[in-house]
Amino acid sequence: MDKLIERITVDHEHILKLLQAVDYEIKGYDSDSDRMPRLIIIMDALDYLQNYPDSFHHPLESQLLERLKPRVTDSELLQTMAEIDQEHDRIKALTIELVEIVKAISEDHPVPVKKLINSYEDYVSLQKSHILKENRVMIPAMKTYLTTKDLELAQQELLGSSDPLFGHKLRESYEGLYQYLLETNVRQEAVV
Repeated sequence: MDKLIERITVDHEHILKLLQAVDYEIKGYDSDSDRMPRLIIIMDALDYLQNYPDSFHHPLESQLLERLKPRVTDSELLQTMAEIDQEHDRIKALTIELVEIVKAISEDHPVPVKKLINSYEDYVSLQKSHILKENRVMIPAMKTYLTTKDLELAQQELLGSSDPLFGHKLRESYEGLYQYLLETNVRQEAVV
């Protein structure tokens, strides 16, 4: 598998891992919860989910989808590819909305819990269905139709884009989130 396609797949795994962490913390706002959510974890995860996908992940996917379009003749596949590209804009809008709600909470502005939960559920539902669609449709199409030359050109255009949380150099602002993910992973493995 080409490194770029592999990176998209790994990015999806990382995004799902972050969504799992945010989900756990958001559930702390539920009236039935006996624990306090860690707002800093939610904020850091959303910061990453807002910045990294918009600056690298989605542009890479969009670029590769553009290279795919002229080679695909299946109208259903073309429609799904167009949906995937459009969903990038919808994810961006829902991320901004959720970030604003969480920011308001962090600044002690009154925000109905229902508003936070509904916004989060809309966001996570789209994210998960989007990743599933990409893994089920886009990735196999890329493996089938893209040439080595396509992937080399895309890679040259995106050189130097490093993942600030899961990449080789951790951004200082994500150290707490990274540690949280490590500790949470250890706890989950211990339970299994």
